[in-house]
Parts: sequence; structure tokens; C-alpha cells
Amino acid sequence: MTPPRLTYRDGVLRILDQRLLPDRVVYTPARTAAAVAKATKDMALRGAPLIGCAAAFGFALELRRL
Repeated sequence: MTPPRLTYRDGVLRILDQRLLPDRVVYTPARTAAAVAKATKDMALRGAPLIGCAAAFGFALELRRL
């Protein structure tokens, strides 16, 4: 069973670090759009659809801070 790549709870987006698969399942917490961008730049998440979803979550995280 594949773990969820993104989860959101209590204002924190958890991003599955795909660089460590299949050996380990590690989630990186992201509370800001900058953290989501860093995870994307570091290649922790891969694939255009997943990157798009993560970017939308990053946008929403910033809107929550207003």
C-alpha cells in the first residue's frame, strides 16, 4: 500500500519525502508556502500533478496567515 503523498491537519501540510522511498516513509512538515517551495526545489516531491497540488496547498497556507 502506498502512503499518502500529502496530508493536511491542524494547519500543517505533511509532504512525503519521495527521495527516501521505498526504504523509509518520512514526512516533511510545511507551514508556509516557502516550505512547500523548498520541498519542491529539493525534489522531495515529484510529478507535475503532485507539485500542482502542493503549490495550491502552499497558497492556501499563506491565505490562512492573513
